[in-house]
Amino acid sequence: MKKYDVFISYAIEDKFPTAAGIAERLKKSGLNVYFVGDKLSSGDLISDTVNNGLDQSHFCVLIVSHNYRRKWPAIERNYILHRQKKEGKKLVFPVWNNISYDDVALHFPELIDHYAPSTDTGLDAVADHLQKAIHKRKSEEGEKNKVTEGGREIEQRKMPNSSTGKILLFMVVALLLLVFGYFALIEEAPRDPAIRNTHPLSPNN
Repeated sequence: MKKYDVFISYAIEDKFPTAAGIAERLKKSGLNVYFVGDKLSSGDLISDTVNNGLDQSHFCVLIVSHNYRRKWPAIERNYILHRQKKEGKKLVFPVWNNISYDDVALHFPELIDHYAPSTDTGLDAVADHLQKAIHKRKSEEGEKNKVTEGGREIEQRKMPNSSTGKILLFMVVALLLLVFGYFALIEEAPRDPAIRNTHPLSPNN
């Protein structure tokens, strides 16, 4: 199970105020947010911090701007898009940050089909849109997991486990052997000779 609800992916140029502002607002909405800027200490490896966040987060918010074409954001973007395709779930929530639709289509064609709020509407509006979408997605997946687990419980109740089945089979075989053994003993037992209605010879005969 993932430790964090959402990972914030951004270029360093967009950390303040955009990425940090969105991260803070999502935290206030009750989401557990992995924000790399809060995790790094002096001497930490950036790659390890980023990888841990991506592995431990369920969803990912992508702050897409002209700066997002750099190496690190590209690695994060490719990772989460690969995970989304592999798992067959909606994991990506993009945000257009001072970038036009045409530029997104040109530089990030893999994201163009994703609906995204724009920071032109303000960080409050963007964060509100994101938190509602993420909470909704969490709720949908929670219900789906309950149905799946319920189905498994029904199947388990229908089918006895292997150890119980083996015990029942052994008992049936043992009972059959006892029955067959009983009839075999009856067949082999010596029978009493027939009683004849005769009398021993007497001297008078």
